[in-house]
Amino acid sequence: MKKGFLSILIVLLTNFTWGQVKFSKTPLSFYDDFKNYAAKTATDTQKTFLDNFQPTWLSEKITPLQKKNTMKAIQTMADNKHPFLNLAYPMQLLSSTLDKGGNQAQLDTLSMFFEYCGEELNIKQTSKVFKTLDLYINQNILFKDPVTTVFIENGKLDFSLLSGSTYTFKEDHDLWGGNEGFEEFNTFENEAQEETFFEEDLAAIKIFTEPMPSLDGPLIRFKGVNIKIITAKDSVVVQNTSGSLALSSGEFVGKGGKFDWSMAGKPEIFVEFKDFHFLTNKPEIKAEDVELTHTERVDGKIRGIFDYKDVPRYKPDFLFIDIDRNNPAFKTDKQFENALSKTLK
Repeated sequence: MKKGFLSILIVLLTNFTWGQVKFSKTPLSFYDDFKNYAAKTATDTQKTFLDNFQPTWLSEKITPLQKKNTMKAIQTMADNKHPFLNLAYPMQLLSSTLDKGGNQAQLDTLSMFFEYCGEELNIKQTSKVFKTLDLYINQNILFKDPVTTVFIENGKLDFSLLSGSTYTFKEDHDLWGGNEGFEEFNTFENEAQEETFFEEDLAAIKIFTEPMPSLDGPLIRFKGVNIKIITAKDSVVVQNTSGSLALSSGEFVGKGGKFDWSMAGKPEIFVEFKDFHFLTNKPEIKAEDVELTHTERVDGKIRGIFDYKDVPRYKPDFLFIDIDRNNPAFKTDKQFENALSKTLK
């Protein structure tokens, strides 16, 4: 009993001691206080970085508002988070964004990310936000572990901080330089579907009844990118898509894009997405109401449901939903019969 009580007391005293740190409110003194505090959890590489970053921190490259937001966030994290949260990351992310040619809009949003993490997210979510941003800014990677890597190729991006389930693309701030406007559209808009299906199919697959997952908090938004998923078993690409990644959950919600059967030596077979989603640490892509092009089997495009999982001997699955013998996509009775049996054979 006494041993258990002492263990609890030690933990409470440890957290209390770490939580009592109060950083100076002036940028110069703050940095000195912060560097000494962060050294407790920083790696050797990060310690070297912190020794060298102070001139940039004090320069005009980082605005007073960005400094204020970052200082407030780090103080909040030191007060509220587990003592072993690595607080060197915010400074590293500011530095990496500057090194990649990030503009002031990017830095403003990044500093707001830090503040949001300090106030709204737990230590696990905060660590995930920091690590994902670090991977993406420096390596164009959204997720990486010993088995799976998710890359982003090409395209433009923007950071966003959202509260709620919808947003509109209005302006593109290219992180690597430049600033171009692009067409406005709502990533999460659920258009009414007025289709008639076989009742048994409708009950089984609940087609068009489940909306895309809602996202909020710190996001990276993308337009015109390729998403490349490499695992120990497979390598697939979703081409020319747009969408958003929720940094705290790893949920990606996409709009548009193309997935083909190149991994099976059949690039002429492909589906085109309207909406799709997947978790970056669990690459299983689900998309309702896609259009299939399979010139060997059907003449033209045909609608269906798409599912991809990274498991042994699993092939991308396509379920026909637009099954009508009068559909000109079916050249022969055999093709129509195959569609009825929900196969591509």
